[in-house]
Amino acid sequence: MDLRDSYRHYAPRWKLTLGPHITIHRPQESLVPIGKAIELFNSSPVCRGFTMSFNKIDAFIGKRNNAIYFEPDNYLPFCDIRKSYKSLAEQIFKNTTEEWDFHPHLTLINRLSGDAAQLMLKEIRSRPTHFTYILDRVCLYKKETEDDSWQEIAQNKLS
Repeated sequence: MDLRDSYRHYAPRWKLTLGPHITIHRPQESLVPIGKAIELFNSSPVCRGFTMSFNKIDAFIGKRNNAIYFEPDNYLPFCDIRKSYKSLAEQIFKNTTEEWDFHPHLTLINRLSGDAAQLMLKEIRSRPTHFTYILDRVCLYKKETEDDSWQEIAQNKLS
């Protein structure tokens, strides 16, 4: 969080309301009421937690919302968790068939202009960076259209 905040000047439109996280299913409209979504989520399968290193810094540049992110050393554990939550996502979300390239990453900062993203990427790559995180839970979030931020509504601890 401190590292992220030290780069806020690159993104005047910055608005990341979540702490470090990896999105395993694309955010979208709910198919069921929130109470039912929580009930379904709480009955999901138990997955194993794991520790992951992040050594590579990269960027999404050229899109509407440029972002700098940390790349995990291994995608497989994230793909396994995503797969184990697939049927649950199909019960909760309206459209899980939409094509979405699953790319596990930790966003450092987003809402950058293309130029700011290039400058920040060059600056941050000049510093040694290595992070290791314990991935210990999967969370369900909600965000209403008029809300400014995501709100955690349920959480499953990983074994």
